[in-house]
Amino acid sequence: MAFDIHGETDMSEYQTKEGLNVPGFASWNEFRSYWANGRASNTIFRGQRHPDWKLQSLWEREIEPISEYIEPGKRIEGLFADDSYQRNRDRRLTHFKDRARRFLKKESDLQSDDDWWAFGRHHGLVSPLLDWTRNPLVAAFFALVDFAQWVTEGDPTSEKRDEREREVPHVTVWALDLSKRPFQKGEFEFVDRQPGFEKRQEAQAGVFTRLSDGIHFDVQSYLSCRGRLDALYRCHIPIGVEASKALRELHQEKVHHAILFPDFWGAAMYANTRHLVRTETTFEMIDGSSTKPD
Repeated sequence: MAFDIHGETDMSEYQTKEGLNVPGFASWNEFRSYWANGRASNTIFRGQRHPDWKLQSLWEREIEPISEYIEPGKRIEGLFADDSYQRNRDRRLTHFKDRARRFLKKESDLQSDDDWWAFGRHHGLVSPLLDWTRNPLVAAFFALVDFAQWVTEGDPTSEKRDEREREVPHVTVWALDLSKRPFQKGEFEFVDRQPGFEKRQEAQAGVFTRLSDGIHFDVQSYLSCRGRLDALYRCHIPIGVEASKALRELHQEKVHHAILFPDFWGAAMYANTRHLVRTETTFEMIDGSSTKPD
């Protein structure tokens, strides 16, 4: 990829009163230019379609409804009998291991539970790990393509599409500056697990974080409570024409499903979402003049 991710990070000019950094971008080019020339060094990124979605793993999202029963400052485990909280979480990993071993040709790289959690997460396992990437373009792709699929879901009328675009005026790319040392052992940890045969994680430059302080359900609230919110950035990318432009450019630079998921699933998703990048005209489909997809 042509994106430069080397150099030092300097984003102090974007702090808000609440302590959260929110760079404002009026276009895709502004977002892209901002992270060029080394700014992405020592930073990890996560793209999300909706700006109101929290930074939380699938496991945290699943158990968050119990938060209303927890007294402020009390640990989540206190609502569960004995060690049932951990057992309810970890039994998913046990079940995944039991079934996945039947299909693995090589297992030697999966040594620890973190290895298995990371491997499972890339295949849809509900996990306490939160996905990030070292490449801001990859994070932007996931946010933008998820938005594009949602807007066109069910082939809605133009009025419905407009309504959805008004509901979500921009997608979000979160950035966490590792140089500001946001991690605390036993509370919020960086998990860099990349089994040698896990091609998806390698292609996506994927890493993970794990929030396990026992009190918070999302990264932002945890960092705010610990006085480390200055390490977190919430970047907004406008949608509409900008989203289409961004997806076309990302496709040209080989940032799409077929590259990020180098397997049969990625090939299928590439085919299913190709129209989001290049819409074939009725004339092309009728007379067969459409060129071969690149």
